[in-house]
Amino acid sequence: MTLKRARDAGTISKTALLLGYPVLLVGYLLDMVVNVTVLSLLTLDLPREATVSQHLRRLSGSGKPFQKSIANWIAVNLLDAFDPSGSHL
Repeated sequence: MTLKRARDAGTISKTALLLGYPVLLVGYLLDMVVNVTVLSLLTLDLPREATVSQHLRRLSGSGKPFQKSIANWIAVNLLDAFDPSGSHL
C-alpha cells in the first residue's frame, strides 16, 4: 500500500519502484493462494474473486451469518491497521 501511495504522490524513485514491483507481485500471488485455500476453508465458501479483500467484502455484505462474522473479524483484527483508510471493508 505504501508503494502505491508513494508512486501516486510521485515521491518514489525509479530504483525503488523497480525493486518494489517484484515484492508486490509475490504479495499478490500469495494473496490469491490464501484466498483459495485458507479463507475458503475458514468460511466454507469458494471464492469468485481474485483476492482476500474482495472475497471478504462480498462475505461481509451478503454471506451467511457465520461468514459475515469471520469476514468482519479478519478485517478488524488483521487488516484494518494496514489499510490507508483505517477500515478495510
